[in-house]
Amino acid sequence: MRFNSFEFAVFFAALLALLPLFPRGKPRHGLLLVASYVFYGSWNWGFLLLLWFTTALDWYFGGLIARVDARWKKRACLWISLCANLGFLFYFKYGNFFLDNVAFVSGLDTEPFYLKVVIPLGISFYTFHTMTYTIDVYRGRIAPCRSLLDFALYVAFFPQLLAGPILRAAQFLPQLERREPLRDEDILGGLELFCLGLFKKVVVADNMAILADKVFADPTHFSGAAIVLGTIAFWIQIYCDFSGYSTMARGLALWLGFQLPRNFDSPLLKTNPAEYRHAWHMTLGQWFTDYVYKPLGGSRVGDLRLVRNIMITWTLTGLWHGASWHFVLWGLYN
Repeated sequence: MRFNSFEFAVFFAALLALLPLFPRGKPRHGLLLVASYVFYGSWNWGFLLLLWFTTALDWYFGGLIARVDARWKKRACLWISLCANLGFLFYFKYGNFFLDNVAFVSGLDTEPFYLKVVIPLGISFYTFHTMTYTIDVYRGRIAPCRSLLDFALYVAFFPQLLAGPILRAAQFLPQLERREPLRDEDILGGLELFCLGLFKKVVVADNMAILADKVFADPTHFSGAAIVLGTIAFWIQIYCDFSGYSTMARGLALWLGFQLPRNFDSPLLKTNPAEYRHAWHMTLGQWFTDYVYKPLGGSRVGDLRLVRNIMITWTLTGLWHGASWHFVLWGLYN
């Protein structure tokens, strides 16, 4: 189900009708969790198995990190969690990319080892959600979540599950304690955000895609000016598609009583590359800053290490977007 589909409209209307029947607290959290699993499972029910396993794994190890006393035990628990999460991500998303590069470098025939798997939807997003949780528990920044129900809802909350923004446990879990009813401004704000996101997706992005697809399908049949126009159309399409989904997600979450972080700050209106990058997919940039760049030393190091830290962070940012060298080069370019 896409946010701009008829099926989703029926699904969300049914959810809104059911909400008043479930008291705030665990009953409503349970309803939202079931709805999130139905939403995610509508793409492929098999994907739910990995989502459930990842949820249970990180909930268990987050609690274990808080319970054990020895520093080395905490670190071991953290590394088991991180290796499991990154292992799943590597297997599903980067396995064949790795084999392609092994074949290119060594000349070996790796085709018999190719993985005939479908990449689970949203795996990059929910993997980062769960990793954030265990890292922050390890650092002592948040207390472990004692309720598996609440933690599962944090991981699977459907408005942001497939296209972000990237949530942190410290942002979402405290909101589960909310007991007051929705305010009129939340309902109106949610409607405004959803309509804005829907406009960006359906009216702008989908129409820009018509022009961009036609030019990119066979650029040799077009003039240089047409190719430039098609490139600009593609740029606008990517922004309005991605930011449209993030904006709709924020609107949907408001109707359900939750605040999601803003993910885009009008990047196409920025006047230099640094401002543009800081305004694009902000929650991803903040994630890599806090969990990669700063642990490497950030900017509090010498010039050579600073350059190294920036290059590593941006290369991984590029690779996060997709398993191919043009994404790696895009990260290096940034």
